[in-house]
Amino acid sequence: MSQRPNVLVVLTDDQGFGDCSFYGHPFLKTPHMDAIATEGISFEQFHVTPMCAPTRGAFFSGVHPLRNMALSTVDGRHSLRPDITCMPQAFADAGYRTGLFGKWHLGRNWPNRPQDKGFAQFRGHYGFGTTGISCHWNCDYQDPWLVDEQGAFTQAQGFCTDVFFNQCMDWIGDNDDPFYAVIATNAPHFPFWAPHDLTEKYKDTDNPEFFAMMENLDDNLGRMDSFLKDRSILENTIVLFFTDNGPVGGRSTYTAGLRGGKGTPWEGGHNVPLFVRYPNGGVDGGRVVKGLVTVEDLYPTLLEFCDVAAPENAEFDGMSVCAAMCGDEEQVKDRRLVVQIDRGSITPKSACIMWKDWRIVWSDSLYNVANDRHQDHQIAAEHPDVFYDMWSNYQQWFGPLHGPAEETLPEHIGGEQELVILDSSHAKGGTDGQGGVRTANQKRGKLQGPWLIEAHRSGTYQITLRRWPKESGLKLTEGCPPFATKLSGPPEPEGVAIPIAKGLLDVDGYQHQSAIDDDPCGINFEINLDQGRHEIRGLFADESDKPLCSAFYAEVTYCE
Repeated sequence: MSQRPNVLVVLTDDQGFGDCSFYGHPFLKTPHMDAIATEGISFEQFHVTPMCAPTRGAFFSGVHPLRNMALSTVDGRHSLRPDITCMPQAFADAGYRTGLFGKWHLGRNWPNRPQDKGFAQFRGHYGFGTTGISCHWNCDYQDPWLVDEQGAFTQAQGFCTDVFFNQCMDWIGDNDDPFYAVIATNAPHFPFWAPHDLTEKYKDTDNPEFFAMMENLDDNLGRMDSFLKDRSILENTIVLFFTDNGPVGGRSTYTAGLRGGKGTPWEGGHNVPLFVRYPNGGVDGGRVVKGLVTVEDLYPTLLEFCDVAAPENAEFDGMSVCAAMCGDEEQVKDRRLVVQIDRGSITPKSACIMWKDWRIVWSDSLYNVANDRHQDHQIAAEHPDVFYDMWSNYQQWFGPLHGPAEETLPEHIGGEQELVILDSSHAKGGTDGQGGVRTANQKRGKLQGPWLIEAHRSGTYQITLRRWPKESGLKLTEGCPPFATKLSGPPEPEGVAIPIAKGLLDVDGYQHQSAIDDDPCGINFEINLDQGRHEIRGLFADESDKPLCSAFYAEVTYCE
């Protein structure tokens, strides 16, 4: 058996700092999760971003979201710069088997798919969860539809978290080659759907399905530990467990004293659990690593542990924290960090500026989380030297990044992928969930903006505008009933019917129109495009050309 360590990453979704018994939850018991910390190490100050896709982008790239361009979950802002060599590719180049099981959320089209970033095996979904707009239509947490590295969909059997762990264990199998595996669960992200038997146990809580998903997740961690022991590879496997942002489902119950949750710059939005165990590497003993650590550190850290060379074009914003993990250093060296993403705009108000235990949030408020864990007492006036030193340092960092970070990366057509599917999450002001498609995004009261595309070849392109995804089989003018889960939890909303008569396709400011023809499910256009960047926008209108709703999907193929 190879002596190079295996890497197993478990990344959960919307689990906050307090959503485990290790940090004192009053009733949720997570013994297997806790065991990774007690047998390995935990981190006092581990920071991700307050949103899922930016955290995933920072983890796989080792680069801050303001530089890697995966800044949000919508508006076409959730894909990485194509010139970045991601972590799975570095491990693949070093001879590791690479597999991703579960959530991706960094793009559905070339060159942004998991297989484009180094994963040889993929079984999961592209969007925020099984009800994300980039996922298969009407995809339940029970028996979910999953896409593979070839782009083919198959329906798995079982609860989604069970499925991802099972598929990972099947893939690891009896192969002795070293592996780099990521299990990225959509649980406990909404919709809050969970097995009935587990939900019943938590019926007296404010979110029974959330806690049921957490118990199921912990059970799967226990199953994985047993599998690694049975294969005699537990000692030589780096197990790394963390979450992608602060709490949602458990926020009203227990936060371990942290203020805020997902989407906020408060400590509770981005300070999350990180548990690491690697017995053969001395990462053990239940130690607590002190000092500021960021998700961008994990890429260079894993490279060092596994003796894998950094890519030639590496430009890490993170640093290796191997020495602190192994106990060779008492804590991570003193540093300054910034947590900042795109929350509708990129301004200092969205940032959390960190140095030691000091925090600046909302651009004008200073807190010390060692003395004021819940950030109740704003003390900028009492410590003006600290505030202005931190603020000046931030301004020097932020200034050169602000302009480039406002740019949007295009979706690529006419390249290596024959059929490109643009969805609403790629458009400015679009929706990232199937619920928004069902309601035609009418709650927001506005139409989505254009898609930014890069045509790799000049020529004729066929563009088909759709209200519903093709696999739904729904006609443009049809509605649909609510989608009820097989599990415990609320349904997805009813799909409203809209009297669509024609499609409007705006290409670089020039509008094309086409009525519904032989295909009642989509409206087809043939458009000549020069090589280069273009903006296209799809809308549906009535007979009088009044726009009714956005085209939530557009299928693009190169003709000639």
